[in-house]
Amino acid sequence: MGQRALLGLLGSLIFCSSAWARQDLRPLQPLPRLSACTSTLHPQLPQQWRSTYLMAPFTIGQLVLGEIVHDASLAATRMTLYGAKRGSADFLVTGDKTYELVSEGTNLAECRELGDTGWRSLPRDWLSAQSQCTGSAAILDTAVDWWKTPVDPAPSSYWLWYERPDSTPFRVVFESPNDRLAPFSRFALSHQVAFEPIERTDLAKIEAFCRQAKPSAAGHGAGALAERIAAMARATDRADAAIQRLMPALRSNCAAPSQPLWAEKLAITGLLTPFDANEDPAPVEVLYDWKLPGQRSRLFLPRGTGAIAQDALLLGEGGYTVTYRRDGAPVCVAGLPGTIRPDWASRAPL
Repeated sequence: MGQRALLGLLGSLIFCSSAWARQDLRPLQPLPRLSACTSTLHPQLPQQWRSTYLMAPFTIGQLVLGEIVHDASLAATRMTLYGAKRGSADFLVTGDKTYELVSEGTNLAECRELGDTGWRSLPRDWLSAQSQCTGSAAILDTAVDWWKTPVDPAPSSYWLWYERPDSTPFRVVFESPNDRLAPFSRFALSHQVAFEPIERTDLAKIEAFCRQAKPSAAGHGAGALAERIAAMARATDRADAAIQRLMPALRSNCAAPSQPLWAEKLAITGLLTPFDANEDPAPVEVLYDWKLPGQRSRLFLPRGTGAIAQDALLLGEGGYTVTYRRDGAPVCVAGLPGTIRPDWASRAPL
């Protein structure tokens, strides 16, 4: 961080003074921006497809590798989940019924009906009539369109990033678990590892086999499904062959990485993605200096709002929210915690 950034932080120490009305609010670093959407038409997935996603849970549980096979002509989806550490679970969803699939090697040995678990076969359109494309910007090196979808309870939303130009779901983020897009909506974040259209599936054969299935003796409905997924963490084995086939880089044992350590001075830029359906992503600039200690996270607000920017200003043991209004003096409100330490990751509770 250069002298200008440091002066900006020091200048913020004069918080709530009239001098802020004349402060230069331009970012010190180039900010990412959302450009116009490629199209406002909802992406439609192929009739038949196969995909692999790496899924992160809402809790501190294990990562899960999901292999999804879908056939729109049957309205059927097979969802196979492999725990990154241990366990697996395999389901077929067709109509309002979910079946648990039990295999011996590569052969399907048994099908157990779980009844109506709340899960449904995935649609070709993962959006709703209320979904909006808010813009287009790359995630790392992948060009994507950013779609938000309002859900209950208002004003919640979930986010879908569609890869360009093939319009496949690149990343999916949910605020809380639900059954809207199972199994993705049972995880906080799902990231595409592979996605490919296929000419045919074997789901018709599996569906015919499962029609003869009897209700599972171990229970049925949403509770039984949740228990099957939870049981993965208690398993003693790992689906090494399947994981090696789908994502060889996902290893079960590796050297424990050291906790990330921030530099004593740094600058970060990015796009903040809100879960409030009434808000859109906005660029943010973070300036950090542990020697002060101080941190300023500045959110640049869009035109049409009553403010130009808003700071989360953390200074020593305390912090402030500072709003720069378009038609008046800045407003400063105390109440934020102090500056985070460079080794914050190792201090955070698990």
